[in-house]
Amino acid sequence: MKFSVIVPIYKVQYDKLRECILSLVNQDYENYEIILVDDGSPDECPKICDYFAHNYQKIKVIHQKNKGLSGARNTGVRSASCDYYTFVDGDDKLVPNALSIANEHLNTNIDVLCSRLKSCSEYEDIGEYPYEFNKSYTTTDELKYLKKKLIEFTGNNNSACGKFYKYKLTIEKELYHNETLKQGAEDLEFNFRFFSNCKEIAFIKEMIYECVYNENSITRSFSLENQYLILDCFKKIRNNIDASDVELMNAFYGRLKYVMISTAISGFFNPKNKLLFNEQKKEYKKYINNELFKSAIKNKTKLDTKRTIILFCIKHQLYHFVNFFAIIRYYQKRK
Repeated sequence: MKFSVIVPIYKVQYDKLRECILSLVNQDYENYEIILVDDGSPDECPKICDYFAHNYQKIKVIHQKNKGLSGARNTGVRSASCDYYTFVDGDDKLVPNALSIANEHLNTNIDVLCSRLKSCSEYEDIGEYPYEFNKSYTTTDELKYLKKKLIEFTGNNNSACGKFYKYKLTIEKELYHNETLKQGAEDLEFNFRFFSNCKEIAFIKEMIYECVYNENSITRSFSLENQYLILDCFKKIRNNIDASDVELMNAFYGRLKYVMISTAISGFFNPKNKLLFNEQKKEYKKYINNELFKSAIKNKTKLDTKRTIILFCIKHQLYHFVNFFAIIRYYQKRK
């Protein structure tokens, strides 16, 4: 089995990028290539990529104008020569035997192989993993279950990292990332489309992908544009769900409630948002004033107690309480 390891790179700290690349060149597996996609990084990253490519035969580098994470991943996939490919963020790592483990579990019938993610930081909670280990999901009901779990907040399988995708299926069905989406939600939209075209998806117990905590990550910084990009992602997912499928629709609207809460707590009312409180309220009320969120609020899907309280405050415009929850959450993450 031949693998392509695709690494999108943009403004990655030198030490983290070095550790990432070394974790890839030191795999105990032979039949693979490493594709470093320099996405127009305006720092030393392009030179670092060229240095490693010069010293390691398995590495090839592609330099391009900035297209964002999705565009960089697509460039890597289109340049790949493999049976399966996997994505690694430039500040994350693979364990030394990651490719060997994947090879042991893969066969040509599997469209996606999913592994658990491992956190390298006390700040990150990877969460539960509600799937059977070393099992292939093949029936219609099983595959629908996986799509439902993708949507659900507690499904814990959104990331495009830690997975091995069949290259042939990607080419045949043109299953690429949507390059208009950013901010982390693009993984969910991509996986939902990919899973919708799969006949067999397998899960393994091993943790082969190591997530490195980055305090300055785009997903941890407030950007008004990014909040709307998240909304765009869920609009596109909604368009790929049959309205008559009550189970998937309930899962979707349940997830939207989490989106409303997380964009409020970690976005609009996050202390990192430099807007004044009244402006935060104004922008957030504008943000949730659409049919997608209105339908989510009407949906009967239940949340845990804490989120039910926050959603109640949002629904009744008790934004001082929402702001209070956001401040608590902000400092909890920094203890």
